[in-house]
Amino acid sequence: MIAITIDCGAEAVGGQNDNFVNSVVDYLNANELSLSHILVTHYHYDHLGAVPALLKALKAEKVEGCIIAKKLYDHPWEKEVFDQIKGFTIKDLSDGDIIESDGIKISSVFTPGHCPDHMCYLLQPQGAEPYVLFSGD
Repeated sequence: MIAITIDCGAEAVGGQNDNFVNSVVDYLNANELSLSHILVTHYHYDHLGAVPALLKALKAEKVEGCIIAKKLYDHPWEKEVFDQIKGFTIKDLSDGDIIESDGIKISSVFTPGHCPDHMCYLLQPQGAEPYVLFSGD
């Protein structure tokens, strides 16, 4: 079975984020889950910064290699984060794009406001309601 994470948080100075990353890895392992997608609602460091640490902790082979996010502008630290995740697919989403995986459909909903690149994700389990909307900030 697969798992999807939304907004990984920030990589704290001195490895303080290890608890988060270790918790995610432990949960995936304990439940025999494979992380298939990392969704990012927007390019603030507190939502994107821990992506490299999570990929490193998963030793990359556990991730299908798809990091999905929306990007409309550059932040000064963005290059540093992306340099650390080379080799993984980065797909920019537009409003209404759909991700389907393991019986789950996720629609992207472009919601500029907090950030000009902000994206919400509408989770639609196959044949089930209610839907769940992940809004980020």
